[in-house]
Amino acid sequence: VRFIEFMPLDADGGWEHAQVVPQAEIVRRIAEVFPMEPVVRGHEPAEQWRYLDRPAGRAGASAGDVVGVIPTVT
Repeated sequence: VRFIEFMPLDADGGWEHAQVVPQAEIVRRIAEVFPMEPVVRGHEPAEQWRYLDRPAGRAGASAGDVVGVIPTVT
């Protein structure tokens, strides 16, 4: 799963900060139910977290094991 954190690209400034769910909140909410740990970031645009409860014997991370959040463009 990949989330895109809010990107304020509107020239009119019509967005409201109260409607934004920041990366830290996205990760916190998911981790409350599914514990995760950060994955070392490579060249991907998303920061990633891996679920800790993967079945034993599985090496590496597959797409189903990882949550990614593309941070805000500043």
